[in-house]
Amino acid sequence: MFDSVRALIKWTFLVFFILLVYQLAWGVDLQSKRRAEVLNIESGLSQSWVTALIVDRYGFLWVGTQDGLNRYDSYSFKKYRSNPLDSTTLCNNNINSICEDIEGDIWIGTWRGLSFLNRSTGEFTNYLHDLNNSKSLSHKRVYNVYVDKKGVVWVKTLESLDRFNPSSQTFDRFPHFSSPFTNAAYADSYGIFEDSQSRLWVGSKDGLFLFDRSLAPFK
Repeated sequence: MFDSVRALIKWTFLVFFILLVYQLAWGVDLQSKRRAEVLNIESGLSQSWVTALIVDRYGFLWVGTQDGLNRYDSYSFKKYRSNPLDSTTLCNNNINSICEDIEGDIWIGTWRGLSFLNRSTGEFTNYLHDLNNSKSLSHKRVYNVYVDKKGVVWVKTLESLDRFNPSSQTFDRFPHFSSPFTNAAYADSYGIFEDSQSRLWVGSKDGLFLFDRSLAPFK
């Protein structure tokens, strides 16, 4: 009987020892996997205040800041900044939103307009607000850019949802209620989401709006 007890104790201790070693080994591995890499100005980022972030289909990380657009390839940053003397550069350095379209090109919403980055040429096409053109952007400040399931590009400005027409390079405006007594919130308050019925839910400084494209007006 005592031999049986001693054998049981021996095997229990052995199993406990194996589990302890296993846990310690995996614990060290998990700790190494949890190690975070900090990317900042010293790493090549244009600015440390990050305002927008996406990963594209090719695995590139696009980072919007208040001082330009950055593309990270896991090794280094490529910076894109506005140059007032070059119309093929970013329209403004203060970025609110980044979006990839169905062709793999990049759209950037800024405080001074909308920029389209042609991936193959590396050049920007800029779309600005024009008071004398009702087919231009409805407002200079673009809070969000969204591409729906059909590939349509939608742009959220302060008081409107704009739909981009690629054939004419113009915008259709769908204004919504905007109270003069509420202030504009940060860009993350202006989200756009497409539901299973292809309706768009649009955030604004005055609440959540539902846009049914078959009916056009907001609810």
